[in-house]
Amino acid sequence: MARLPRTAHRQPLSLLCCLLLAIALGCSPASQPETPTPSKPLQAPSEPPRASQPETRAPAPPKAPNPAPVVERAETEEPSQDETPSPNRVRVYLLAGQSNMNGHGFLDRLPEPWPERHELPVRIHWDQPGRRWDAGGRRELKPLGPASLIRGRFGPELSLGKRLAARTPGERLVLLKYAMHWTSLSHDWRPGPRRRGPMYRRFLHIVRQGLEAIRAEGGEPELVAMFWMQGERDAAERHGAQHYRRNLARFIVQVRRDLAAPEMIFVIGQISGPKLPRLKQVREAQAEVARTSPGVRLVDTEGLPLMFDRLHFNAQGQWGLGERFAAALEERRPTPP
Repeated sequence: MARLPRTAHRQPLSLLCCLLLAIALGCSPASQPETPTPSKPLQAPSEPPRASQPETRAPAPPKAPNPAPVVERAETEEPSQDETPSPNRVRVYLLAGQSNMNGHGFLDRLPEPWPERHELPVRIHWDQPGRRWDAGGRRELKPLGPASLIRGRFGPELSLGKRLAARTPGERLVLLKYAMHWTSLSHDWRPGPRRRGPMYRRFLHIVRQGLEAIRAEGGEPELVAMFWMQGERDAAERHGAQHYRRNLARFIVQVRRDLAAPEMIFVIGQISGPKLPRLKQVREAQAEVARTSPGVRLVDTEGLPLMFDRLHFNAQGQWGLGERFAAALEERRPTPP
């Protein structure tokens, strides 16, 4: 009788153990539908982070500041070109070379009579060493007039100044001129920097005198262009003609550097004159420098009337040379790289 209660008591315990074992092994039917249901809601919250990713990428369009600098540059460059000039600005033009820049034209044969007094806003400073009757040498800016070493003659400055004044109305202009007869680029105008020719040193002195005179009046000089009429002497010598292209290219670089005017336009007057033995060689060198150098322009002087010596321009030739110089500045050319 005592054993019966023990077995009866063990049977419910064994059944309970079997039930717990079955639940642990996942054999109960009630546990199977509950496992997939939590798995489905777990996938649903995973979708919002995916939807949130495009929201984080959306702020990327604020990278539009990239075009902003381009617009700002364009806006800052355009006003600088159209910017109203300073009332104190003075546009400065340099004239240099040898006899055809100095001038052999007779004043009494001018195509247009030159008045003693005029209202052109153009003044000139020039100097010829050894002459006390010339118009310069004392830091003076005088009204535009003949500036030649030879009394009663003129150079390209008259027609050049008149044409430039018509081209830039309302502007104040100054011409700074230095020229000397029968001088060579290979020696007299050698720019250095170690060994400089006497004409080049004197030229820099005259230019700096003129700039000081402008500043003394409260003006702000701006070097616009330099006109160069030279090469006849080098065309008469073998050494000068052979090295003219190299010497001229170096001259242009050095004069811009010495005057701190890297963007100054340089205008070459191409020589003419059938009596020069190496005329063709120097003319080709001048054309090559103009073609390969930045900011350099060439003026062909063929067809300008010469004097009886078949070397120097007469009055009509000097007047035409100045007009051709001015016309070269009016041409719009892209700067070579």
